[in-house]
Amino acid sequence: MYWRYVTSTNGTVNGVANAVAPGKSYVRRRLILSTSGAFEVENNAMYIEDTWKVNKNLMAYGGLRSESFDNRNGDGVSFVKKDNLLAPRLGFSLNAKGDGSLKIYGNLGRYYIPVASNTNIRMTRGELFEHRFYSFASKDPRTQAPVGLGPEIGSAQIIGDGKLANPATIADRKLSPMNQDELILGFQQALTKDWTFGMKGISRRINSGMDDYCSHIGFENWAKDKGYANFDSSTMAQCILLNSSKDVTLMIDVNNDGKLVESTMPAKYLGLSKYTRTHNALEFTLERPFDGKWGVQGSYTLAKTRGSAEGYVNSVINQEDAGVSQDFDFGSLTDGSNGYLSNDRRHTIKVFGNYMINDQLRLGMNAVASSGRPYSCIGFVPASRLDFSDAVGYTTASSYYCLNEKGQSVLVPRGTAGRTPWSARVDMQLSYMPKVGDGKLTLSMDIFNLLNSQQVQEVVERRDYSRDTVDQGKRNPDYGLPSSFQPPRSVRFTARYEF
Repeated sequence: MYWRYVTSTNGTVNGVANAVAPGKSYVRRRLILSTSGAFEVENNAMYIEDTWKVNKNLMAYGGLRSESFDNRNGDGVSFVKKDNLLAPRLGFSLNAKGDGSLKIYGNLGRYYIPVASNTNIRMTRGELFEHRFYSFASKDPRTQAPVGLGPEIGSAQIIGDGKLANPATIADRKLSPMNQDELILGFQQALTKDWTFGMKGISRRINSGMDDYCSHIGFENWAKDKGYANFDSSTMAQCILLNSSKDVTLMIDVNNDGKLVESTMPAKYLGLSKYTRTHNALEFTLERPFDGKWGVQGSYTLAKTRGSAEGYVNSVINQEDAGVSQDFDFGSLTDGSNGYLSNDRRHTIKVFGNYMINDQLRLGMNAVASSGRPYSCIGFVPASRLDFSDAVGYTTASSYYCLNEKGQSVLVPRGTAGRTPWSARVDMQLSYMPKVGDGKLTLSMDIFNLLNSQQVQEVVERRDYSRDTVDQGKRNPDYGLPSSFQPPRSVRFTARYEF
């Protein structure tokens, strides 16, 4: 049970006018109970490929991957099941000059991304989830719980009744699984007998992104327009798995009579931005292959990564459990979401190599330098947004609305608040490899972050202090301060014996 105090600007609470005096506070009680269970995922794939030597200088290949996903709830019933999703792959390699000095190559393919397993738990377990609103006389000085509750204001918001949801009501029946296309074109040119230079372009684009949607407002407006006077959105699942820019087909109790009817709601009612993600990069490489004495390879990559979602995590709010995110829970969370993503690093330089000091002693090095990542200004959805009744229940600042210097809530598009500085890291390895018996012994010492660089990796992106203080314009004093640094220098010793 969780109590949240809110200051009313106009006296309206939970749709009831003049429930409290303007400027006075009321309290919302949120009650959550959830069930446990055993959840299963079954993924199958088959792949067939053929390589064709067109002539002595041109090699072509084609492949076809078939994938099937089956995600089940705690009763073992499928709620997302897709069979025989076809992902073609094409490629070629051309010996352009016929002497092996210049290779031109390309690959084009589609890649499906399975539904993360923890989505089963988060979307199909039974949950009791209700909001109730009250006036109150005071707060307990020790626990801060409300004292002297008045009569309940308005009707309770019942988002879940604690029962396992019908699988047909959880996911769009015409759901398009997440998939992306990747195109790579490049060449590799021999400069001398020992050195080669290469360049390749990489382009990735998400075709269909899916996430959970946890608002009922769009369904209520759709039902009203369709003339379903008895529709009760609390009969629906708390969250629904869907494609943000596509119409949604679900089994819905449209007449509140216990009978589920397959219904399609146009995407315009969702109020969501389109699920997008693109990655475009140009990579230059210079390499001297290891010849028994020494070898080195270096690269420089220029890249841009943009979109409205990273995928199954959200680095802006430090979500670490791969699965459905908050990104598309309701419409206003997607406002300003299309921008440079958290893993967008414009410039990356890499150098690694090995040097044999003698037959038994090898020195290795790996160095990486990269430009900073973008960060955002996040906060709470303002009361002026139409879906504020959804937003007020979120205690985590996860929208791109945040308080400016004047204490006003403004929209700051993703990735435009600034960037972290460049960072660099050098790792070294020394290996001793004597021959012992009939096998091979390797004793290694790795030094990570040799120069002990302590550059900032992340900063605090939350600008609003808390949901309770948004109306007062109180800002988080830690905004923009470092929250993560490079790991310090460390040493690892390893021993391996191969026989």
